[in-house]
Amino acid sequence: MDISNFVTAQEIIPFKYPLNGTWVISIDIGFSSVKGFCPNSRFCFPSYAKKLDSPLRTDDPDDIYYRDDTGLYLVGINAQEIVTSSDTNDTRSLFDRNRYFTKDFQIFLRTAYAIGLMENTVMRKASQMPVFIQTGLPAAYLKEDASKIRAAFTTPGKFEIKLGTGKWRRYDMALRNSELSVMSQPAGTLNSIMVSDDGSFRENARQFMAGNILIADAGFGTFDPYGVINRKVALQESIDNLGMKRILEKASEKIYKDYHIDIRIPQMRKYLRAGYFKRTDIRRMKSEKIMLAPYIDAACESVAAESLEKLYDMAGFFQDYDILVLTGGTGAAYLPYYKKALSEMDGLTIIAGNDGNELPIYYANARGYYMTAFRNKAGGRT
Repeated sequence: MDISNFVTAQEIIPFKYPLNGTWVISIDIGFSSVKGFCPNSRFCFPSYAKKLDSPLRTDDPDDIYYRDDTGLYLVGINAQEIVTSSDTNDTRSLFDRNRYFTKDFQIFLRTAYAIGLMENTVMRKASQMPVFIQTGLPAAYLKEDASKIRAAFTTPGKFEIKLGTGKWRRYDMALRNSELSVMSQPAGTLNSIMVSDDGSFRENARQFMAGNILIADAGFGTFDPYGVINRKVALQESIDNLGMKRILEKASEKIYKDYHIDIRIPQMRKYLRAGYFKRTDIRRMKSEKIMLAPYIDAACESVAAESLEKLYDMAGFFQDYDILVLTGGTGAAYLPYYKKALSEMDGLTIIAGNDGNELPIYYANARGYYMTAFRNKAGGRT
């Protein structure tokens, strides 16, 4: 099995996205990664930060440093890479729904905000151009949590960011409520599949708007079904523990059963990049590499089947739906299982959340956020 679908990427890709006089930055802060779009780039980095006691590291092109009055932090892929087998870093705050006021969440949103403002070879933001932030939440959490994520984004603060071997850059973040909008994550994917890179509607947008469409947003922590029938929301739920986190937990449980090695999720995400973990016989001074793919494959098939069973029941056996969209960071991993299991569902079209563009599927919600704000001319609708 190719486990690349399970590896969290880190990249900043210069690209020209539509601009309408407002510098829109879309930010999707997931449990696994932070994704974003702005007029001159798209970006992604793992949702992981590590406080450093001293800046003794040699600068690496993949380094993202964050600094404020509480200290110096390494963010993203290289923070994830320095997790060790003895690291007992508490994962509870990383994967807790109510993480909006944690230090980690503050670092993630501020880092994304800063990257979204940076100039590059595509363009630079005009000094007087207003900034507008579009973010989102699981549909089922939107009503209750929108005020919390708004408070997190509008908390003022001064900080510095350093990318790779570049210079430190200072930021003074002070957003007003009118400069921020919060939408549902699945609606982000729906908008993304309807809109081209230039901000115009695709030819088949009418089909998506008129059809009965079911979006299954499989993220790291949650599985979020969102159904629209006759242009009205018919289903919006959020189910914990049916995403990538549960896959990694199940794989870890089987590894422990086979080898008595306890691998925590932050460490598991590090091993995914390598494709293996090591088993060490300390008495014989011997070690061997154990491939992760068989464990991830078995766990993914099990969790995907469980998620499909839940979705099938919640969506009335798909009888009223024409289109099923698999999206979210885990959606790419679930897609082949869903297509195989539903191959005899006549009249149900199954597509990926990146339909109409060539971006990885985990960008779907953030891309939809951006296109929504652009098309609304940053009107600030929640």
